[in-house]
Amino acid sequence: MRIVYVSTTYPPDNGWGGIGTYVYTMAQQLHAMGHEPLVISAAAPGAAAAAGIERGVAVLRVLTASDDAGVREQVRGQLERLLASDGFDIVEFPEFGAPGLDFQHAHPEIPTVVRLHSDAELCALAEADGVRRAALRVRAAFGFSAAHRQASLERASVRLAHAVSSPSKWTLAQARRRGWLGPTAHAAVIPNPYLDPDPAGDAGPCATSDEVSPTLLLFGRLARLKGAELIPRIVSQVHAMRPDLPVRIVGQSGLRRSAMPARRAVDYREWIVSRLPVGSRARVEFLGGVPHDTIASVMPADGIACFFSVFEAQGYTHMEAMHHGLATVIASGGGARELGTHERDVLLCRRRSADIAAAVLKLADDAPLRRRIADAGRRRVAEAYGAASIANAMLGLYVSTVASAQP
Repeated sequence: MRIVYVSTTYPPDNGWGGIGTYVYTMAQQLHAMGHEPLVISAAAPGAAAAAGIERGVAVLRVLTASDDAGVREQVRGQLERLLASDGFDIVEFPEFGAPGLDFQHAHPEIPTVVRLHSDAELCALAEADGVRRAALRVRAAFGFSAAHRQASLERASVRLAHAVSSPSKWTLAQARRRGWLGPTAHAAVIPNPYLDPDPAGDAGPCATSDEVSPTLLLFGRLARLKGAELIPRIVSQVHAMRPDLPVRIVGQSGLRRSAMPARRAVDYREWIVSRLPVGSRARVEFLGGVPHDTIASVMPADGIACFFSVFEAQGYTHMEAMHHGLATVIASGGGARELGTHERDVLLCRRRSADIAAAVLKLADDAPLRRRIADAGRRRVAEAYGAASIANAMLGLYVSTVASAQP
């Protein structure tokens, strides 16, 4: 089957991210299964448009437009050229940015799947503080919100799709609640796939120690959406009970903007440090953004991973931590809460600093529980999110979509 994927990011040249990681994993797995995935993506930063074969997959890094409208026009042109030459069976677009909308309007007969990730309006609301969030809602009501206008285009793309896929029940429920699904589109919940970078690696029991203090890892870009506002209180409350616990913060830092316009934006890392107890600062290490191919190096054998995003469509980094054998606390909202079962393969808790700290301390003080959660979490990723099984599920959706689109 010849499947075209459209994504403005495609690893490794222009970043991983949720959409790029999903497309990369699907393309690699489908190629391994004997299918013909083709990826249309953006050129690498500073590079000219180019086409080539990357790890067996045809990749057209040809999207050079600087705005969404230009990207939509380029996507349509590339797909029309493919139709005129070798053709393809089906094309999949992300909803974010609505890159497929022009093509969908021009070619409603071509089978399309739109994959839900996270739309512009949900992201903008989650990234804003309380004052800005209220202002965004007012602006959206009067049509003045750029995020709302972009979300309207994304909604149109979803409604034109022959099929819609979602990585979680929560994400699909958000689309239904807001009237995003078309009257005839088939909708399916199919989780994001996880591609094991070392399938031949050791899958034995996770190493934990009763004598050595575990390491706490707080994952996520330093931004409101990822929960950076909670970090000072989480660390303070954990260190109040376990001052010996080392903390690593993994994620790029961004600017924290105050609700007061007169105040200048400050670096999130500086803001967090300024609010940590003096006694905690020596125990907290900021690792910044870590290249994808070296992420395993920052995950200790006996570690606790903690996530507390406002929401995740599913949560790739959550899966990554579980796969690498970290006992994982999930306080993130949205689809991340579907990744595992509480006290079986993850610890789930409310998105409040006191609840998060209590879950971390529970794992830190109980090595057997930590080992059990870590082992079960690793098995959960392999069994529920393995790339081969997810690719087969998506293939089933592609085949049925092509069949139903036939005149």
